[in-house]
Amino acid sequence: MPQWLTGIRKFPKPSPSNLKALQKVAVFHGAGQLATVVAMGLGSVSFVNVVKALEPIFTAFIGVAVTSVALPWQVAASMIPVCAGVGLASVSELSFTWGCFGCAMLSNLVYATRAVLSKIAMDSSDKGENMDSANTFAVVTLISCLYTLPIALVLEGPKLGAGLAVVKAAGWTWAKLAQMVTATGLLYYTYNEMAFLVLGSVAPITQSVGNTIKRVVVIVAASIVFRTPMTPMGIAGSAVAILGVLGYSFIKGMYPDPPQVIKSALIVCPPDEAL
Repeated sequence: MPQWLTGIRKFPKPSPSNLKALQKVAVFHGAGQLATVVAMGLGSVSFVNVVKALEPIFTAFIGVAVTSVALPWQVAASMIPVCAGVGLASVSELSFTWGCFGCAMLSNLVYATRAVLSKIAMDSSDKGENMDSANTFAVVTLISCLYTLPIALVLEGPKLGAGLAVVKAAGWTWAKLAQMVTATGLLYYTYNEMAFLVLGSVAPITQSVGNTIKRVVVIVAASIVFRTPMTPMGIAGSAVAILGVLGYSFIKGMYPDPPQVIKSALIVCPPDEAL
């Protein structure tokens, strides 16, 4: 919003049809953020990112559901090592909980759906004015905030006092808490905006695979910073999953999908605008 008010970025003016589409995208954006945060609260950051390595597979199947075009068997077979690696890492994870695993898988599902629906909305011929990838994400975030804020106040509002008491007991000042929350929000927003910029230029599955490469850095950094113990089997499973995603991306490039007419609840593209 400061960028809009200062003129650094042009103010977005989505068309009625695009705004309606982005309202649906915002539902999945908010649900994905909620599922990811809950998952990290129930398990280790490194394990959550191992499970999140499955996101490209979710994106592929969501894309199949939207386009009604089956994946080549070579592409489908390349997903087996990814699933096997995540399964191996899961059974050997010292901090494994079904709640963490379930929330991370839910995050995969809703974020993959968000990516596919966002790509359809961004490729629409009736987007409105100044609706580039960055402004599209900004509008989605604002709508998602309006959706989730009342729910957060109802569910978490009564717990706010107890939570602040825990923060104070841990020796944190209010200034430090505000600084950390603000920094986390800005970093998370910037990361997601970059992801939308990439999504505006490539297919959802390509963006999802690139996002998985980032998880290697997150897993290693989290293990070092939080000193999260990882068993040799967990390390092997994580490596198999990450390398499997790379293999999947190469095979997917060898067997690209033919041009399709994408039909969804958001938009029906005419033949001359097939994606």
